[in-house]
Amino acid sequence: MNYVLDTNILIEIRKGRRGVKEEVMKFINVENAEPYVTLLTFAEYYFGSLDASPKGQEDCLEFLSSYKHLTVEKGSAMLFAKLTHKYEKEGTPLSPLDMLNACIAIDNNSVFITSDKAFERVKELKKIIIAFS
Repeated sequence: MNYVLDTNILIEIRKGRRGVKEEVMKFINVENAEPYVTLLTFAEYYFGSLDASPKGQEDCLEFLSSYKHLTVEKGSAMLFAKLTHKYEKEGTPLSPLDMLNACIAIDNNSVFITSDKAFERVKELKKIIIAFS
């Protein structure tokens, strides 16, 4: 089983928020798995570093490169269309970026780790939602 980390989890890990990395790793270590990020999360996180110094941007890229990466494939693109349609008809859509991340995780039979409760709506997604105190 793979685990895909959401941007909000990466931010908290990078900040060194007490217990977040340990909380995430307790799930991952059970299966001796490695954490992944989607290239969409990579882009979103890197975007946040663009006002930093060149050294800060370099550190950000080094941090992001420490994770394996997943991207949109045909299956995840088709799933995105179907689930976006479904949840829009139900009146409970997710943002396109969030839905793409969810679909990439689903398509790769992965567990998505986030702190965003909006993902609770996506019934097809295996997820762990971590509440920060």
